[in-house]
Amino acid sequence: MPPFNRPQPLKFEWDAPENPEHTAELRADIEVMARLWRNREASWHTRPWPLGDQPIPRWLWKRLYKLRIRYHSLEDTLHIQGLSGYREPYTEDAGNDHWPTHTDYYAE
Repeated sequence: MPPFNRPQPLKFEWDAPENPEHTAELRADIEVMARLWRNREASWHTRPWPLGDQPIPRWLWKRLYKLRIRYHSLEDTLHIQGLSGYREPYTEDAGNDHWPTHTDYYAE
């Protein structure tokens, strides 16, 4: 007869970051999305962009996981959520990243 004091297997929520069923590809997608999400938030609030790899808070991981699963691919998720424009910081001296003004048309 088997012992009754066996340890119970761990049960994870389907969207928990520590769930072992998530693939390495999915985890990498979530990391990319988290970096771009933080960049977008910093841009919206006119703060400097975060540097380095920071741990992803549990609430953000769960939100990004649900978004990633909903849109089926990283590219679709980035496009639909408007994250693809936050890979590099916006700079004033980029040259072509501004609306044309009257001086652009009448430059000598």
